[in-house]
Amino acid sequence: MLIYVTGKSGSGKSAFSKQLASVLNYKYIDIDLFGHKIYESKEVMEKLHTLFGDEIYENGIFNRKKLGQIVFSEKNSNRVQEFNKFTWDKMKELLEKEITENCILDYIFLPITELWLKDAIKILVKTKDENLRINTLIKRDNITKEYALLRDKSGIE
Repeated sequence: MLIYVTGKSGSGKSAFSKQLASVLNYKYIDIDLFGHKIYESKEVMEKLHTLFGDEIYENGIFNRKKLGQIVFSEKNSNRVQEFNKFTWDKMKELLEKEITENCILDYIFLPITELWLKDAIKILVKTKDENLRINTLIKRDNITKEYALLRDKSGIE
């Protein structure tokens, strides 16, 4: 059985998912980590440079936060939509090798992926205190409040 856990960033979905995976003896998969892993690919980096040019580099080094600022502020632009499709396709290639029958998948964007359409138990983690959630993001990811709010605004409801 697959179990999908989703919720806004900082809501506690990863802590919940890890604990549930431990109790059920299921494999835990943090899909965000696959998103980070694809940046190791030369093909992905070339595509990002084609889409975003030097905007995503700082002192000649790729900077995910700079990419994030663009993606979060230009959510509906053509280049961001192309970026999302391209990177999701690359993530799926990696995920297909990892997903087994007894898995818990943890990902903020699961409801907008085709994975969500598969037969599985779906769990939404929601935090009552939005300020606590934003402060968790700031501390956990070492980001500013402005960046946390921008990232949060670009997410799904």
